[in-house]
Amino acid sequence: MATAQTQTFEQAFGPFMTYGRIAVETAEKAAEIQMDSMKAYTKLGMDNFADGLKVSNFDQLVAYTEKQKGIVKKASDMFMEDSKALADLNAKFFDGAKTIFEDSIKTMTTPKETAKASSK
Repeated sequence: MATAQTQTFEQAFGPFMTYGRIAVETAEKAAEIQMDSMKAYTKLGMDNFADGLKVSNFDQLVAYTEKQKGIVKKASDMFMEDSKALADLNAKFFDGAKTIFEDSIKTMTTPKETAKASSK
């Protein structure tokens, strides 16, 4: 009887436990992507700020100003990469959740079948 109850418990709560696991894994990966992005953006900004502090004449100012176009493009590219990474992560999570849902639908049993399994 204990085996039947364990199987019933696993059937009932297994999908929730699996969903919880992939939700936590996804949240951890999203946080990692965001932390790495924050570090990269901060480094880019601080390096650019330090370069700006080195400007001491007009020619250097012109060169620094021209460099800003490249900085903006680099930041934009970084943002697009980060957005794609988060979108891919979200799609993977959605696919995992969908699979869990579909699998749980396939393994659902009627109340009579559950009662028969419990009585064995």
